[in-house]
Amino acid sequence: MGAFAARKCRDIVLNTENVIAIELLCGAQAIDLFTNIKAGEGT
Repeated sequence: MGAFAARKCRDIVLNTENVIAIELLCGAQAIDLFTNIKAGEGT
């Protein structure tokens, strides 16, 4: 049962990485499209 939970946890982490990468890509594209908008100080 522990091995199954570890594999499921690995799948969840990989899916989370993909979602975060897609969101970062969308954010970068949005900043690129709106050239007259300056990014915030922390970005």
